[in-house]
Amino acid sequence: MGWFGYGLYDGDDTQTSHIDFIKRAIPSLSKDDIYEMLGSGETSIPNNYIAAFKKGVPAILKKMKAPKNMLELKWYDEDFAIDWQMLLSLFVDNNLSVPHDVLVNGMLACHYLLGDHAADFNYPGKRRASIKRFMKKVDSEFCTVKARKEIQKKLK
Repeated sequence: MGWFGYGLYDGDDTQTSHIDFIKRAIPSLSKDDIYEMLGSGETSIPNNYIAAFKKGVPAILKKMKAPKNMLELKWYDEDFAIDWQMLLSLFVDNNLSVPHDVLVNGMLACHYLLGDHAADFNYPGKRRASIKRFMKKVDSEFCTVKARKEIQKKLK
């Protein structure tokens, strides 16, 4: 995955991940329809598709790969972490209730991405600041007590 900036969505495949997730949740839509629906750089699902997206969340989760320990991924597995981060961001950007597994794995993925992934950027601090802003928003607006405890336990 190539990066052209430091923001959460400045990677080549971040929008592609969102399109893939929506396609899994709403298989009747084509990838072109979804791309057009989202527009360039947007992650907002139109209101008339929200119910269908929510109904299709189990189909998304069925295809997601969850490593036993997100924090011990190897550099060549960072795409797993980015997928979980992007799935979490899709819920957050649409102000939807986040399923527990998405919340926990997404936040652990963000912690993982603060390490070697961010260190590979020209200005690691800029990348880390972007991820931390996102994590702070998730923690303050979406994180449940149960998820927060599970995340903290896995970070130890």
